[in-house]
Amino acid sequence: MPIQMSGHELLRDLPKSRKEEHYHNAVQSIEEFTIAHELSHHLLGHTVDDYPRSRANDAYLDDVMRKYGIELPDENLNGDQLQELRADVLALLMMTGALLNEATAARIYRASFGSIIGLTALAHIYDTWVVPEASSETHPDFLTRYSCATQVITRIAKEIPVGREGGHPLGLLVQLSGFVSIILNNWLAKRLDDHHPVDVMSLASWLFKRSTELEEELKRLDLWPR
Repeated sequence: MPIQMSGHELLRDLPKSRKEEHYHNAVQSIEEFTIAHELSHHLLGHTVDDYPRSRANDAYLDDVMRKYGIELPDENLNGDQLQELRADVLALLMMTGALLNEATAARIYRASFGSIIGLTALAHIYDTWVVPEASSETHPDFLTRYSCATQVITRIAKEIPVGREGGHPLGLLVQLSGFVSIILNNWLAKRLDDHHPVDVMSLASWLFKRSTELEEELKRLDLWPR
């Protein structure tokens, strides 16, 4: 029998293989990213009531981005779209702790899940997977925001050592990338006659290959325990 839960609709009729708190934590991480994103708009002066320290905050964000080598995508984005990406970046810097040089593996795990799953759900609701044709769109498409988020997470995570049990935030990011690729390929398969969804074996092979590459990369960065 599936677990019957009260509260959030997304937590109903879930498999009993996971504890209820795991599902609550997952949903909460998405909510945290959403709140951090909207707060970032205010802190950076993107709202009607301009925050008094928005210019200083904007400059500080630039400094932290330079520190981690974070760059916004090169696509032709309008002002509103750039604001959305900067709000995403600041939200992730807050969630990971990197904004104040207090990043931890646990925070990066949570920020990764909250941002990637949250952005995926948003794209599913509004069908904004690929670059919109209209340059007047206020928000970038999913691929642009996803690329930006993974860049931020990757830059920060590459300063975190591998855990005692061999876990690392970039390992979760690899799994989330596989999850995203399935969704995108299924979306494309419905619209392109010559495009086929990713099969399980191909995905498993890609995940294994990418995990092996990640392990070697972490060893080169001297993040692997000796």
